[in-house]
Amino acid sequence: MKRILKSLVIVSLAFSSLYSATHSKKTFLQPRAVGFNLPMELTTWHDHIFYTPTTLSKEDGGMWKSHFQITPFYQASVKSNDVGKYFGIGNGKNNFKIGERPGVEDVEVINQAFIHNQARNWNYAVNPYGDFYLDPKQEAFGVRLDFFQFLEHPFKKTFFKASVPFVRVENDPHFKIINYHADAFGNNLANYFAGKTLIGSTANPNKQDALTHAKIGERKSKAGFADVDLAFGYRVVEDPHKHFYVNLGITLPSGNRARGGSFFEPIYGNGHHFALGFGIDASVELWKKEKHSGRLLFALNHRYLFAGSQTRLIPIDSQQLPFGRYYLLGKVGAVAGSSLIPAPNVLTQDVSVRPGNQIDSMVALSFKSRKFLIDLGYNLFLKEGEALKLKKGWTDGIYGVADLGFTTANVFAVGNAIKMINSTDLNLNDAATPSMLTHKAFGSIGYKFHNGRYPSSFSIGASYEFAPDDHELEGYAFWGKFGMSF
Repeated sequence: MKRILKSLVIVSLAFSSLYSATHSKKTFLQPRAVGFNLPMELTTWHDHIFYTPTTLSKEDGGMWKSHFQITPFYQASVKSNDVGKYFGIGNGKNNFKIGERPGVEDVEVINQAFIHNQARNWNYAVNPYGDFYLDPKQEAFGVRLDFFQFLEHPFKKTFFKASVPFVRVENDPHFKIINYHADAFGNNLANYFAGKTLIGSTANPNKQDALTHAKIGERKSKAGFADVDLAFGYRVVEDPHKHFYVNLGITLPSGNRARGGSFFEPIYGNGHHFALGFGIDASVELWKKEKHSGRLLFALNHRYLFAGSQTRLIPIDSQQLPFGRYYLLGKVGAVAGSSLIPAPNVLTQDVSVRPGNQIDSMVALSFKSRKFLIDLGYNLFLKEGEALKLKKGWTDGIYGVADLGFTTANVFAVGNAIKMINSTDLNLNDAATPSMLTHKAFGSIGYKFHNGRYPSSFSIGASYEFAPDDHELEGYAFWGKFGMSF
């Protein structure tokens, strides 16, 4: 067990160095799935499921073979400005300036890229401008249900376990545009990003459609049963002083998948991916006195998430178009009088997403004094970066970023494009969630009732997850727990 602990620390440090990176100009983030959480699952509950048949003997010589727990929880992310940088324009900040204005020379994005103004009036009094800010945060709460069953058939020393959380996930972009100025029609930049129809945009020469995908506005929430996780295992070693269990697991996707309708959309579960993997549970007794004991616990869950379909905003790969994923596009050959199109309405595409491998591991010290249980430990989470492929491909020569001086009273042609968007210009990597490595400290305290027929326990726990990079959600969690054996 000491070797396991030492190895886990070495692996953690090695991967921290390997995976450490700062990202920007990204369009999608799939955070760690709420249900993939060994500290929340195993703290204090191991006192039910890892005791030997001798310890669990009933008066009739049998044992408690079934164990059930219910765990309500709440968790929230912090350091939201880091996540804002992840979705930014690559300037190292979670904000940037849009539109020319008096006394400001460091404008980073021209306002006409979002609110078309064919005349490009340099009169600041009638041009919209503002400072764009993102501070995305996530909150999640719900209840997870866990069941563990010792089996003797069809094979001796086997077991079955199942876990499923009911989750409500709320993602808030904390989006705001400050120091803003509306145009002559009363339009401001916030209205464009929220998908509202702009006043005056339905008439030539400045016609443009409303944003329909990747809209940035108020918080969004989704709720439902996240992934159902099942495992069948074997008790390799099992005695009063130690245990070593192994299992093969399967994850059945019951959560939602990305649809592309809003920015930083809430996902409960792993994004609707089927998964297979294995798990390890082990412990060794460090000391034991008459009414006090201590154990070292180790657990690891691995899953390989297979490819599945999602809908995501694919950004334009161009250093000359900051925040170009929201620019206005023209369609070559569209009849005179056709509206310009917000880029997300076109660039939001069906993709095949392969998340790959993920590992959730923990090591903890467990103390038992009379009927009190205390667990203190460390959790390492590792996830491979996603790989994306377009499902329907892309036809070149159809859409182009509209020139600022183009009037929608005319037919849009290649010559009216600042840049034509071809398949080589689509940056699938910036629509993929990068690899993740996080560290979590956790603790739990509980009380066990030895009431004979149905041993039960109550406990409370808390954790804090440290995220080295801007694409990992750093935050805290609290939970309560009721467990029972029968």
